[in-house]
Amino acid sequence: MTQYIDKSAVVAEIERLHKEWRWHSSTEAKYRCEVYRELSEFLDTLKVKEVDEEYNGKAMLHVLEKGVKQGRREIINRACKWLRKELVNFEDYSGMGEELISDFRKAMEE
Repeated sequence: MTQYIDKSAVVAEIERLHKEWRWHSSTEAKYRCEVYRELSEFLDTLKVKEVDEEYNGKAMLHVLEKGVKQGRREIINRACKWLRKELVNFEDYSGMGEELISDFRKAMEE
Protein backbone atom coordinates (compact mmCIF):
# COMPACT_ATOMS: atom_id res chain seq x y z
CA MET A 1 0.00 0.00 0.00
CA THR A 2 1.33 3.36 -0.99
CA GLN A 3 1.91 5.81 1.81
CA TYR A 4 2.40 9.53 1.36
CA ILE A 5 3.99 12.13 3.57
CA ASP A 6 2.84 15.69 4.01
CA LYS A 7 5.53 17.77 2.31
CA SER A 8 4.48 20.96 4.12
CA ALA A 9 4.90 19.23 7.49
CA VAL A 10 8.43 18.11 6.56
CA VAL A 11 9.32 21.61 5.36
CA ALA A 12 7.92 23.13 8.57
CA GLU A 13 9.99 20.75 10.72
CA ILE A 14 13.18 21.56 8.78
CA GLU A 15 12.49 25.28 9.16
CA ARG A 16 11.92 24.81 12.90
CA LEU A 17 15.23 22.98 13.27
CA HIS A 18 17.04 25.59 11.19
CA LYS A 19 15.72 28.42 13.40
CA GLU A 20 16.73 26.47 16.49
CA TRP A 21 20.34 26.02 15.36
CA ARG A 22 21.10 29.18 13.40
CA TRP A 23 21.76 31.20 16.57
CA HIS A 24 24.52 28.85 17.69
CA SER A 25 28.06 29.65 16.68
CA SER A 26 29.57 26.17 16.89
CA THR A 27 30.89 24.28 13.90
CA GLU A 28 28.16 21.69 14.40
CA ALA A 29 25.46 24.38 14.25
CA LYS A 30 26.88 25.81 11.03
CA TYR A 31 27.03 22.32 9.53
CA ARG A 32 23.43 21.57 10.58
CA CYS A 33 22.16 24.85 9.14
CA GLU A 34 23.86 24.06 5.84
CA VAL A 35 22.27 20.59 5.78
CA TYR A 36 18.84 22.08 6.56
CA ARG A 37 19.25 24.62 3.75
CA GLU A 38 20.24 21.86 1.29
CA LEU A 39 17.29 19.73 2.39
CA SER A 40 14.93 22.65 1.85
CA GLU A 41 16.33 23.21 -1.64
CA PHE A 42 15.94 19.53 -2.43
CA LEU A 43 12.33 19.46 -1.19
CA ASP A 44 11.54 22.42 -3.43
CA THR A 45 12.39 20.23 -6.44
CA LEU A 46 9.90 17.49 -5.47
CA LYS A 47 6.49 17.40 -7.07
CA VAL A 48 3.52 17.20 -4.76
CA LYS A 49 0.77 14.70 -5.43
CA GLU A 50 -2.63 15.65 -4.13
CA VAL A 51 -4.34 12.70 -2.49
CA ASP A 52 -8.08 12.50 -2.82
CA GLU A 53 -9.04 10.74 0.42
CA GLU A 54 -12.69 10.41 -0.60
CA TYR A 55 -11.73 8.70 -3.88
CA ASN A 56 -9.31 6.37 -2.08
CA GLY A 57 -12.00 5.43 0.42
CA LYS A 58 -14.54 4.73 -2.32
CA ALA A 59 -12.01 2.66 -4.26
CA MET A 60 -11.16 0.58 -1.19
CA LEU A 61 -14.87 0.08 -0.43
CA HIS A 62 -15.45 -1.08 -4.02
CA VAL A 63 -12.62 -3.63 -3.78
CA LEU A 64 -13.93 -4.84 -0.42
CA GLU A 65 -17.47 -5.26 -1.78
CA LYS A 66 -16.16 -7.20 -4.79
CA GLY A 67 -14.18 -9.49 -2.49
CA VAL A 68 -17.20 -10.12 -0.27
CA LYS A 69 -19.36 -10.99 -3.31
CA GLN A 70 -16.69 -13.35 -4.67
CA GLY A 71 -16.27 -15.02 -1.29
CA ARG A 72 -20.00 -15.46 -0.92
CA ARG A 73 -20.23 -17.07 -4.39
CA GLU A 74 -17.43 -19.46 -3.50
CA ILE A 75 -19.12 -20.47 -0.23
CA ILE A 76 -22.45 -21.08 -1.98
CA ASN A 77 -20.70 -23.13 -4.68
CA ARG A 78 -18.94 -25.25 -2.06
CA ALA A 79 -22.17 -25.79 -0.15
CA CYS A 80 -23.99 -26.86 -3.34
CA LYS A 81 -21.17 -29.23 -4.24
CA TRP A 82 -21.29 -30.77 -0.77
CA LEU A 83 -25.09 -31.03 -0.90
CA ARG A 84 -24.99 -32.71 -4.32
CA LYS A 85 -22.45 -35.23 -3.03
CA GLU A 86 -24.41 -35.98 0.13
CA LEU A 87 -27.81 -36.30 -1.57
CA VAL A 88 -26.72 -39.34 -3.58
CA ASN A 89 -26.42 -41.23 -0.28
CA PHE A 90 -30.18 -40.96 0.36
CA GLU A 91 -32.58 -43.59 -1.04
CA ASP A 92 -35.23 -40.93 -1.75
CA TYR A 93 -32.84 -38.97 -3.99
CA SER A 94 -34.64 -39.97 -7.23
CA GLY A 95 -33.53 -36.91 -9.22
CA MET A 96 -35.08 -34.32 -6.90
CA GLY A 97 -31.64 -33.23 -5.72
CA GLU A 98 -30.88 -30.77 -8.51
CA GLU A 99 -34.16 -28.95 -7.89
CA LEU A 100 -33.36 -28.81 -4.18
CA ILE A 101 -29.84 -27.54 -4.89
CA SER A 102 -31.22 -24.89 -7.27
CA ASP A 103 -33.71 -23.73 -4.62
CA PHE A 104 -30.95 -23.76 -1.99
CA ARG A 105 -28.69 -21.62 -4.23
CA LYS A 106 -31.48 -19.08 -4.83
CA ALA A 107 -32.23 -18.85 -1.13
CA MET A 108 -28.57 -18.32 -0.27
CA GLU A 109 -28.08 -15.65 -2.96
CA GLU A 110 -30.99 -13.54 -1.68
